[in-house]
Amino acid sequence: MTYLIDCLTPNEKYRWVLRNGEAARVGRSPWVEFCIDDDVELSPEHFLASYTNKLVLHAIDGATMDIDGERITTTTIGACSKVKVGQCVLHFEQLFPLEASSTTVATRRIAAPSQIDRWENKDLIIEQVAISPQGIAAISNCNRPLAAIEALVSKLLLEDAIRLLAGSLPVYPLIQWGVHALSHHKIGTDASVQLLAQSWLNEPSDQVRIEISNRIAWNDNASPWTWILASITWTGDIQNVIGQTQAAATLKTAVATPKMIVSAMIAALQLASCQRDMRSFREHCLSDGIKRLASLPGREGLHASSS
Repeated sequence: MTYLIDCLTPNEKYRWVLRNGEAARVGRSPWVEFCIDDDVELSPEHFLASYTNKLVLHAIDGATMDIDGERITTTTIGACSKVKVGQCVLHFEQLFPLEASSTTVATRRIAAPSQIDRWENKDLIIEQVAISPQGIAAISNCNRPLAAIEALVSKLLLEDAIRLLAGSLPVYPLIQWGVHALSHHKIGTDASVQLLAQSWLNEPSDQVRIEISNRIAWNDNASPWTWILASITWTGDIQNVIGQTQAAATLKTAVATPKMIVSAMIAALQLASCQRDMRSFREHCLSDGIKRLASLPGREGLHASSS
């Protein structure tokens, strides 16, 4: 059994997954497992979610939680519960509860086959993103992207985890992920370059793509932003195939990401990581990217256990 945790803040929506036998700290610190970085009322480590047959929340070092207007420090979560901490409202929902039949589970997993089918190309994705031999060994028994990424992170193979995440995200959230990472860490570039990338995210049309293609500084290949813009220019063939009227919607969910776009994004993140503290940059990228992957349609298939 698995819990899906949705967290709504005044500015953001976060989504996490917690499986039986796992525990995660929730708070404002970037070092906790589930980070909420935009709520100043939270403690760096606000509470621990511990799940062994039942999900229990323990407030840490004097922090409190609110359920139905009552302040508490420890609570057990049921099949569908809401908890308020700081300015955040967290909703806990069970996925595949024990009483569900195997037929029910199968029906839920089939709900969005486009995302589940992508992982059938596991070997192709691993080859496409050039995971290390150690990384390949670490995910040999994983049968879903999130389980594989979590396995890599647990062994501190962060570069491999980022590569696999890049290969698992569809086109639009992949580029959105890269733009957010560079913007969040203030990776330097001319302001107009960042605006170009954002203009495509706002309107992922061929017209905007062509404008970017005409303005990109290809000779500045040491800049992470050049590779972000390159990834956008290479979305053209996808858009021509699927048609302009459905381009934006399809790019956000179902289109398999070509190797050249994935490679450009990996290059952008590698170059950017060299300009900041490498580990903290990678950890932030993984936290944000995992949330994007978990929020895609067909999340039941993505969250399935690796066993």
